[in-house]
Amino acid sequence: MAKGVKSLERKFTDIEKKLRGIMAFVDTFAEEDKEILSFKLIQFERLTIKYESVKEEIFTSLSDGEFNNFDGKITTCNEHIEKLEVRLKSLNLKYSKNNNETGSNAVSNVIKPCFRLPELSLPLFNGDIETWFIFKEQFKEIIENCGLNDKQKLQYLQSCLIGIAKYVQTVDDTYDSLFLALEQRFENKRLIINKHINSLLMLKCEKFRGDLNVDLRNLVDTCTKHLRALKLLNIEHNTFSELLLIQFSYAGFGY
Repeated sequence: MAKGVKSLERKFTDIEKKLRGIMAFVDTFAEEDKEILSFKLIQFERLTIKYESVKEEIFTSLSDGEFNNFDGKITTCNEHIEKLEVRLKSLNLKYSKNNNETGSNAVSNVIKPCFRLPELSLPLFNGDIETWFIFKEQFKEIIENCGLNDKQKLQYLQSCLIGIAKYVQTVDDTYDSLFLALEQRFENKRLIINKHINSLLMLKCEKFRGDLNVDLRNLVDTCTKHLRALKLLNIEHNTFSELLLIQFSYAGFGY
């Protein structure tokens, strides 16, 4: 098993090194770098596939003690990959042909780059308040740094709204007006925090069915999703701990 752990550590270190390289490219991106943007996007896509494969191997082949060596690294890598995906999409949209297309009555929520790459989908929002802040962060990061005019941004935003979110009405037919209406409807910070904390408290270590490793991985992914959402709400660890104690207290008194 020791050899297996060493092999996984080498694979993970290689992924971290390549991630840092792509992050440095994005952080120092300049106009002349657009010629190699397509290569970096392909490199990033391949790296994420490799990362998921290594992560799967870690979840399925290591003991609890061995897994602890990777736990923090996996969380950090997940955050870096998520942020890189958003920033690369933003750069790709900025230098795509779509920036020059105007006058369209509708726009797809898929970005068709001028490079020969797979189409990149924008995030969707269905009205679930738990996902509002993640959608808001990703959408704004992609759309608002691309030099699009108000009409284009409005069309992209409308194309990303599904479910009850697409029925939100606004007085002015503008991007800012629609985004403000969405914020007023779905940005209830206290309610969102309570929903995420309740979701974490509702996670039960029930008797697993089927593949134990798959169940454990799903449990970790669910926890990570809710904790990341709380982080976007600027909930610090101390505050988060206090909120958990309050929720436990309520539960203890039968509320």
